Amino acid sequence: MNRTDVLHTITELSHEFGTTDYVRGGGGNTSCKTADTLWVKPSGTTLAGLQPETFVVMDRAALDKLFTLAIPAEASAREAQVKDVMAAAVKPGQTSRPSVEAPLHHVLHGTFVVHVHPALVNGLTCSQQGAQACAELMQVDRLDHVVIGSQIQAADAVGHAVAGGQHQHRRCVLAFAQGQQHVESVLERQAQIQNRSRVAA
Repeated sequence: MNRTDVLHTITELSHEFGTTDYVRGGGGNTSCKTADTLWVKPSGTTLAGLQPETFVVMDRAALDKLFTLAIPAEASAREAQVKDVMAAAVKPGQTSRPSVEAPLHHVLHGTFVVHVHPALVNGLTCSQQGAQACAELMQVDRLDHVVIGSQIQAADAVGHAVAGGQHQHRRCVLAFAQGQQHVESVLERQAQIQNRSRVAA
């Protein structure tokens, strides 16, 4: 797929999943990528309002640098490190700020990443048997990895985990809850998602 086709597809997906069934307000993120470029939803925007020219264009080689750095122990230092690397990765001519989850979108294998917060999935993953229920519903044996957590976890920390050795194939469907939002939906339209070569995180 060329750049125009990739951006057209992610825009359509953003509109499709930018409804109240999946997100509230500016929640959720989408992205698409080629070998050298990542296009990611800007912070402070809605999925339903995205257009091809809205996405922040980022240099993937520059984003890779994040995973070569020593990870600071303190959350504030980690956040500053991620912001610095992301700012350097934004290609010239961009005025919008990329989603803080850009590094996570960068390391996921799929060309298209759709990250939404359905209340149903949020409740499921926060439940005591959430991991077991998700594993059954998502047919884990057909996926490389499913990561489910019930605690607040910064996207940069998850990105490091995906890029690291414990997820060496980089083909993950992440379903994790961050507070009362930030949960990934792969329960609906799984067949369509797989057919479009996207990762729904």
